[in-house]
Amino acid sequence: MFKCIAYDENNKRKVVKLDLHSEEEVFHYASKNNLKIVDVKKRRKLFCRKKLKDKDLKVFSKQMCILLKSGCEISKILKILIEESNNKLKGILKQILSDIEKDMELMGASHIVYSAEENGVITDYDYLPSDLCMTSTTLKDLQAKLHEQMLYDKASAYTAGADKNAPKLAVIFPGIGYTADKPLLYYTTRLAKKHGYQIQTVSYGALPENIKGDSAKMKQAFELAYEQTEQLLHDIDWSSYGSILFISKSIGTAISSAYAFRHNLKVKSILFTPLAETFSFPLQGSIAFHGTADPWAETDSVQALAAQKEVPLFLTKNANHSLETSDVQTDLSILKTTMDRVERFIINP
Repeated sequence: MFKCIAYDENNKRKVVKLDLHSEEEVFHYASKNNLKIVDVKKRRKLFCRKKLKDKDLKVFSKQMCILLKSGCEISKILKILIEESNNKLKGILKQILSDIEKDMELMGASHIVYSAEENGVITDYDYLPSDLCMTSTTLKDLQAKLHEQMLYDKASAYTAGADKNAPKLAVIFPGIGYTADKPLLYYTTRLAKKHGYQIQTVSYGALPENIKGDSAKMKQAFELAYEQTEQLLHDIDWSSYGSILFISKSIGTAISSAYAFRHNLKVKSILFTPLAETFSFPLQGSIAFHGTADPWAETDSVQALAAQKEVPLFLTKNANHSLETSDVQTDLSILKTTMDRVERFIINP
């Protein structure tokens, strides 16, 4: 068995698998079919000496299916299965993993694949276009999106065991200048009300001005706002609520995360344009939104911090600290997409 990279008469790149016995036969086939071979790799037939028992194959297939549905990347799945398998199956899986990794290196992360989406969620994908899978993307981007989708589902289910008959509370933590009546917080609050949440809004008194880029003023603003938050929420009996949702913006994301941590609360949390300081707290059950033109937080830094905490991060290109651009129609579209993700998070599970 040979795997080749070739170019046809129209200079179109192809990956060709040929069940032939020698490279001479491969080049003969290429000449006959007007293909220009640029790379040839011989592959050992996987099951020529080892045969899986039906029981092993059944268990392997079931585990693979569960992990694939969770959004786990194929090579990671195989590494998990290798750890759990017997010696015979382990050897076969290692060879499969080796072949897949070689294939991915051969195809490259820029290899085009096709996906099907519904409400922004990938429902299927394939290496060839079909009536179902029509959206083209790179393999690298697809893997990243599936991983983000897996993290989103995990965060959404963080309070799955909550008492569904108990009352639900949503607490709004605004930014310094981004108050609760502004679009992201206003519409998220309406969605929370729609799905049965009582609403409690935190407000701050006078805080230091011109704090951007000034770590001392930022720390002072955080401490003052946090102290006021403690006073405002002091009388809430958190144990009386089945589900608790924290909705926060900017400095409010750090305040809400600190409050949940210090009071040992199990909450789901929506973080709009979080600051770097927010990621110093535990963030299980959180999702985050960030604009790549946000002057308050560098995109590379936010991405790295979110990845470390396994927080699903939704990036909006060219959007500022309010998740807005200079174009009204674009901003309305951003708001619609954001609220669709927010509502799915609120109602799931």
